[in-house]
Amino acid sequence: TMLPIANSKSLDSIFKRGQVIGLLQQKIAELEQQQGPFSVVFSHLEVTNAIVARMHFACPVFYVHHNSIQQELQCEKSRGPFKYFKFKQRLKALKDKDVICVSKGAAEEFTLPWLPVKSCRVIYNPFDADDIISQSYQGDNPFPDRPYILHVARLGRAKRHDRLFEAFAQLTGCLLYTSPSPR
Repeated sequence: TMLPIANSKSLDSIFKRGQVIGLLQQKIAELEQQQGPFSVVFSHLEVTNAIVARMHFACPVFYVHHNSIQQELQCEKSRGPFKYFKFKQRLKALKDKDVICVSKGAAEEFTLPWLPVKSCRVIYNPFDADDIISQSYQGDNPFPDRPYILHVARLGRAKRHDRLFEAFAQLTGCLLYTSPSPR
């Protein structure tokens, strides 16, 4: 279900935030009328966290955090003081909230004194690494004589391509990369 918002920048505008919250509350009320009350709400982006944090839900709300706080703050600081301040304000929406992190490293950053959270749990991506490794040995290897890294993802700072390139620098093989968009 899409909200009738002109563009995604409206989500981040303090001048339009009240309008966005009103539209979202209206849409949630319609959905709950049709399908029953929500059991749980998950918010996955800093921009949406700021909106969801200002709403009132009868069900539990969890804020899923995917990235390194310190690294993102450092990146935003390099873009200028306004970007840094804006991003830090978005993060403050997590104050006293229930947070789910996708790694132990991300969870450890929620000890920052300016960002106390109610609870912080780690839920790793549900992959069976042993099964994936086992399957990797089945079938023909297109690069049998040299090491390689296959990376399938969109380009974005949250994907931590810096780590990918650090790993690639240790290889003498090749890098195969595919992305959903040709950017």
